[in-house]
Amino acid sequence: MLIVDAALEHTCAEFRSRAADGQITAAERDLLIDGAILLAASIEELVQDGRAGLPPAWPDAGRHSAGAVAAGHRG
Repeated sequence: MLIVDAALEHTCAEFRSRAADGQITAAERDLLIDGAILLAASIEELVQDGRAGLPPAWPDAGRHSAGAVAAGHRG
């Protein structure tokens, strides 16, 4: 979801810049950022739903992901 994350970061930066320039109020900025976050979350959910049931792109992707998670919990 790097594309969605990058788009969200860019969008939020734009809203902050416009608020700093006085084009929108801080309250408007906060509402716009909240909306952008909700939209990004919805997009991520749709993508995850669309990928459900598909085989992984790499045959051993699940094993590596699980191993990485387990390794993180051991440390």
